[in-house]
Amino acid sequence: MRPPADLIDPDFVDHGRPPGVDERPGGVRSSSTLFHAAFSGFRGEIDEQVAEGDLVLTRKRFRGVHDGEFLGIAPTGRQVEIALIDIVRVRDARITEHRNVVDRLGLLEQLGGLPAGAAQ
Repeated sequence: MRPPADLIDPDFVDHGRPPGVDERPGGVRSSSTLFHAAFSGFRGEIDEQVAEGDLVLTRKRFRGVHDGEFLGIAPTGRQVEIALIDIVRVRDARITEHRNVVDRLGLLEQLGGLPAGAAQ
């Protein structure tokens, strides 16, 4: 669920990027590439979306099979689901800022990086 390049403002800043990913527009593509390389069938599903003024809040889930290295974790073959909330600021029909809240602990638990129940 990567926004098309023409929807990203040239002055875009990503405050919620993964470690090591650029905060500028090129980082959006890098983030997407990182996840698509690590999780086959990587797809998103929107649960809720609310817009007010220049802000759009989206609660969604991403799913995929962990069959590529991800942040140093070898492929596990496990089906994973990542819950997150994105907040984007829009100006002149382009995304200018991005923030998010991601269940990283839940993802690590699914990948075997934490003991079962540790993320609760």
